Amino acid sequence: MAPKLWVAAERVTIEANNETIYRSPSAARLQINKGFSESLVKHQHWATYNPTVLDNQARNLSLLREKSALEIDNLQDDNIEELLKIEKGLNLLISKISELELALLTEDLNKKTKDRIRKAIGELQQQQERLRNKVDTEQYLLKNKLKKKEIELKLAQAIRSHESKEHQSKLIAQHAGELTFFLAPDKIEKLKKGESIWLPDNQLFAKLRDTESIHADLIINNSSLFAYDKEKLSLLIHLGSVGRLLTANYSHEKLATARSQGKRTWCFAVDQNELTYAKNAIGTQSVANIFVELDEPAHIILKNEIATLHPETLKKDGWRGVIKKIWPDAQVVMIGPQAIALKANN
Repeated sequence: MAPKLWVAAERVTIEANNETIYRSPSAARLQINKGFSESLVKHQHWATYNPTVLDNQARNLSLLREKSALEIDNLQDDNIEELLKIEKGLNLLISKISELELALLTEDLNKKTKDRIRKAIGELQQQQERLRNKVDTEQYLLKNKLKKKEIELKLAQAIRSHESKEHQSKLIAQHAGELTFFLAPDKIEKLKKGESIWLPDNQLFAKLRDTESIHADLIINNSSLFAYDKEKLSLLIHLGSVGRLLTANYSHEKLATARSQGKRTWCFAVDQNELTYAKNAIGTQSVANIFVELDEPAHIILKNEIATLHPETLKKDGWRGVIKKIWPDAQVVMIGPQAIALKANN
């Protein structure tokens, strides 16, 4: 009894599920972080472009934060000082008006003098009103609010600019995997010692392969495979270089690529217990036997073992006719290219 039936043999390509290529975005210095290992975890910050420049920018931003906080504090102090000055002026005006109003009560002043005093009182009262409006007006408050906003906006722009440069400068692993450098050995040695190296513009220098999730890409050249439920397909892959077999189950359909030339590509996830061998085969092609999972275990009969028993029946009624002739109580579960799956009728 067997749970699967062989349906085809095709070439597959072993690929890492995720792969990231690193190129320098411009001429820059590169430095890897302390405690670096070629095995990266997801979201790990493992290297930085132009680390000295980034550190200087961070210090400048820190100074700007302090300066902005001081300017806002000074702005509030200036507001208080100006308000006290206005209040002092108001008190002085009130005192002068009171003195002039008291002078009007003096009976020996002539009319001309009293008119002049009244006019002075009126002018002082107008000045008093202007000062009160200056304190109470929304425009005064808005002016100071806008000054504060201006300081905060300048700081926010500087923060965004630094965060953008930081994002461009820091190399963050988007997925876990094994890192491979494409650099001269002396440069790799310098990096691992914590030294920075110079990279020219658009320099390919590293590749990160996800070795925790490896799949086999099967480009569908054999249209007969569409007759099977792809969700039930699995592979037995022959790694000729190491003499190992890998098992892989259907995972997903891949978008069209230049390599597939518009043909459909099915991806099969390699068994987690076999990743050690699979990662050494990444990027290579191997032959894979394709099996379809049966709804229940069945007897597998090779076609070449029964092909000559009833040739006329085979010609007339096909393989089902031959099976019925040889095993009347058997039921055909599935017919493959080289074998037939059978089960006994209940």
